[in-house]
Amino acid sequence: RFCISLCLVAVIALLPAAASAQWFEDFDSYPAGSGLHGVGGWRGWNADPAADAYVSDLYSRSAPNSVEITTTSDIVHSFNGYTSGVWEFVAWQYIPTDFTGETYFILLNTYVINGDQNWSVQVHFTNGQVITDSIGGETLPWITGEWVEIRVIIDLELDTQVFMYGGD
Repeated sequence: RFCISLCLVAVIALLPAAASAQWFEDFDSYPAGSGLHGVGGWRGWNADPAADAYVSDLYSRSAPNSVEITTTSDIVHSFNGYTSGVWEFVAWQYIPTDFTGETYFILLNTYVINGDQNWSVQVHFTNGQVITDSIGGETLPWITGEWVEIRVIIDLELDTQVFMYGGD
């Protein structure tokens, strides 16, 4: 299990300094222990409440909360209407030092409940490695015991993306 905080930032005229938040989620407005399925635009994969993730105050990047991802969590937030421009998706991930197992960070360009789904970014965290499954299979060592930035820059005009983990 690990914890994550998320935000989506629009880059205006390709100038990161001019970025303004279009959507932001730090999970601080939800009570610890509450599920996200059906709240704030979140739902379990294919609208399955059994794939819920829960708000936790065990670790937090911005006090007091984050969302805890466990072996049964597969939580989704959809964004619609983003068809042009350059966008940055930023997530902060905390992997405890005693974490074992695997998890994924995924962005889809098509997500229809129980229908069409197309992965744009799939990153696999396993055996101490971060593996960019959908972007050439490059690897980095995962970082534990601290909050690490995951950043994806998506250019919808050029149909390109850049994935960064901890600045690399």
